[in-house]
Amino acid sequence: MNTLHGERHLFRHFGGTCLAVFSLAGLALAGFGLSPAYGQDSDSTPAVQSEFTSAVVGFKPGMIISDEVFYNPNTMDANAIQQFLNAKGRACQPGVDTITIPAPQDQPDAQPTTQEITIPCLKDYVLDTPDRPADAYCRGAYQGAEGESAAQIIWKVSQACQINPQVLLVTLQKEQSLITASDKALKLSRYQKAMGYGCPDTAPCDTQYYGFFNQVYQAAHRFRYYQKHPTKFRHRAGRVNDLLYHPSRNQDGSYKCGTTPIFIENQATAGLYNYTPYTPNEAALAAGGGLGDKCSSYGNRNFYRFFTSWFGSAGSSNAVPSLRISGASRIETAAGISARAFPGGSQRVYLARSDMPIDALAGGILPDGPVLLVPINGPIPSAVTREINRLKATTVVALGGPGAIPDEVLANAAQGRQTSRIFGPDRYATAIAISHHAFPQGAKRIYIADGVGANGAGSPDAVVGGTLSDGPVLIVNPRSPETWKYVASEVSDLHVSEVVGLGGPGVLPQQALTTIAAQSGANVSRLAGADRYGTAAAISAHAYPAIARLDENGAPTVSDYVAYIARGDNFADALVAGALRDGPVLLVPSRTNQAPAPVANYLGSLHPNTIIALGGLGAVHPDTVEAVVAATKSGLQ
Repeated sequence: MNTLHGERHLFRHFGGTCLAVFSLAGLALAGFGLSPAYGQDSDSTPAVQSEFTSAVVGFKPGMIISDEVFYNPNTMDANAIQQFLNAKGRACQPGVDTITIPAPQDQPDAQPTTQEITIPCLKDYVLDTPDRPADAYCRGAYQGAEGESAAQIIWKVSQACQINPQVLLVTLQKEQSLITASDKALKLSRYQKAMGYGCPDTAPCDTQYYGFFNQVYQAAHRFRYYQKHPTKFRHRAGRVNDLLYHPSRNQDGSYKCGTTPIFIENQATAGLYNYTPYTPNEAALAAGGGLGDKCSSYGNRNFYRFFTSWFGSAGSSNAVPSLRISGASRIETAAGISARAFPGGSQRVYLARSDMPIDALAGGILPDGPVLLVPINGPIPSAVTREINRLKATTVVALGGPGAIPDEVLANAAQGRQTSRIFGPDRYATAIAISHHAFPQGAKRIYIADGVGANGAGSPDAVVGGTLSDGPVLIVNPRSPETWKYVASEVSDLHVSEVVGLGGPGVLPQQALTTIAAQSGANVSRLAGADRYGTAAAISAHAYPAIARLDENGAPTVSDYVAYIARGDNFADALVAGALRDGPVLLVPSRTNQAPAPVANYLGSLHPNTIIALGGLGAVHPDTVEAVVAATKSGLQ
């Protein structure tokens, strides 16, 4: 008997996108068109029976789950998903199934044979995954890999398609019970039809959508398709919809159990009904996890039941979750930021020295790869090598010369990959070299920041400036006119129309800006506040302007942005945050019960959907996170 864990190549055929060699009712897994997909569990038999039969309380048919929760990809990372699967599958035993192996085509007299295979628990499931390019619905590319776990697949799909991974987990359970399935309940078909995608109630499942990866990706993609095209489907948010109770029909084609008028409040709920087009009746809700009556359906009931049981509230208009990207050191935190910024990998990765990462200031503008931190003495930390391997980088680029990152350190980090450097004779020249790499055609706007700061490691204004993407950040020594003139001579051929100072005159002299602008006749302006927190908020508002968003009732609602917060008095964790392009990076005190006024005012109008702290508890205390979340919620009330 073969095992699908020990001999993974067998299972990869069934779970990935290869054309299976086994004759299992058309196991061709290629083809990724957009066909209607309805939940497998939407008929009269619930996908999951449960000994818990207490009535379902709190189910609102018009608002099953909020948009803020449904489209929030930041609720769990891959490790958290794996821990969840381990906990739910703690008692899981592998199953056994039988497959048919067709006779070889060159042996016409041969007969098909059968073979028993072991079906692994979801927590132990692995397969090779394909690449998926970004498109209008899943705006992040999915970079396939060998031997990815179910947890990695779920997380990477959630990042690519910007869907809450908790939604994907719950859908796996309500469709095929895969989270808790064990022993005899584990069959190959559960993985083939994992999300019920392409499985309408009126016809057999479409086998071109078979396979675990295929199912998870297509379902997430479909939910985004529903969101982008809300008027193409029967169930629409913001109006009264006649919702079916059950798919059964009379001989004349009418529905046996009729419909009920429901006002669908939001797009996520409309998407759930477009995916599984039935609402539970009173008997289904009263039965809890059990059977109702002949007009009961269970798909959306079970979605709500599992979600609230496992993850708590399904959300409201004021839902603003908070997360953290951190490690035991700034090096590990940088690797975590890289994993978030480039979930699908990157061919290029940049290195800056960890003890004085001044070159990472300007490196934040680089769009084609993350900046990782490395020590200049000692071995390369495992967090760095793991992340470079995960990225599947082909080129490792040092920011700074051999005096900043020795050749040996670069070679050890590259592990045989191609290497190069971007550098100049000093930090000011290195920043200019980085700008030439990031903006080879020049830029209409350049940003100027203090590259020295109080301790020689640069200013907080320069750090946050690394999150700007419309022009390079060049640095000067505020007390050295020679550096002003040097930068001015280097940018004279860029034909810039605006020179923007980061910070007020107290940290960046006006004369420095006018000296640089004079070479090209550019206008001079500033992004500045009363302190570093105010300047960071001003820079963020320039990069991510707050635009009022209202729901159908005229109330403010959350935006698509994530807000990152980093310690403002020791900003090592903010140095490499320039790779994060889905929202602003703000500086905050390490511990406070009240967010700085400029930060609170900005977030109160930006309405980010998630707050993510950069660094550990010693860098950004939970009290600070709570204060920032409270400020964000105040703008939604």
